[in-house]
Amino acid sequence: MQPSPAHPARPLRILYVDGPGDVINTYRLWRSGHNDASEVSTAFSGDFFAFCRAINATATVIATNPNRGTLLGEPPIVKIEHLPIPWQTRGALRYHLGQLWFGLFLLIKSITFRADLILIVQGTH
Repeated sequence: MQPSPAHPARPLRILYVDGPGDVINTYRLWRSGHNDASEVSTAFSGDFFAFCRAINATATVIATNPNRGTLLGEPPIVKIEHLPIPWQTRGALRYHLGQLWFGLFLLIKSITFRADLILIVQGTH
C-alpha cells in the first residue's frame, strides 16, 4: 500500500542494541564529521548512524557500556543510552538473572519506542 499525500508514511523506527563500546562518544564524533579513533576499524555504530540518515529512519540506541549515561540526539538518532547488563560478574545465578532482566528491558523498550525493526549486536537470554 502506497502512502497517500494525506497520510504520509512515518519514518522507520529502529531499536539498535550495541555492545560495550562508547556509542555516545562515537555519536558525538560522527555528528562533527569525525571517526572514532579509539576503535581499531570504523565503528559500526557510526555506520549505523549514517545508514539511518540515508534512509530517513529514526533510531534509539542502547549500548551495554559499563559507564551509564544518556544522550538525547538529533534525528535520525533520538536517544542513546549506556546501560550495562546487571550482575555480569556476580556468580552464575545473578549473571542469568541479569541477562533475563536485560532481555525484558529490551522487550519493554521496543514496545514503548514502537520499533519497526530491532537490530541486536550483543544479545541476551
